[in-house]
Amino acid sequence: MILQEGKYYRARGGQVFGPMVRNPEHDTNFPWCLVFSEPENSWTKSGRWSMTDKLCLFDLVAEVHVSDTPPETEPAPETKTLRDEFAMVALSDFMSQFRENVVSQYAACRLSYDWANAMMEARKK
Repeated sequence: MILQEGKYYRARGGQVFGPMVRNPEHDTNFPWCLVFSEPENSWTKSGRWSMTDKLCLFDLVAEVHVSDTPPETEPAPETKTLRDEFAMVALSDFMSQFRENVVSQYAACRLSYDWANAMMEARKK
């Protein structure tokens, strides 16, 4: 798989990231990132998040169709919720703190949804 501008991708850990953009200011090994992301939150052209041999929860493994109205010929994709959006923002910060620690990456994913749940509760008030 080769990443493409504007597309969304599912990570090994189940998260959806996108739309992807190519940022020439990022490391040449990791030119792909999310809009407005920090250099630490970037991927290789093939979707790898880390250059180690270990598989990473943030490695991109498949393209995902994201649309308000999916084509009728395809089954509807999993819907990305506001909670998911909040978790992705929190995860972006956690990723920069725990980049090389696999155990902490899982913890960062769990914590990002804990933060998202708190944001959803605060939103109700």
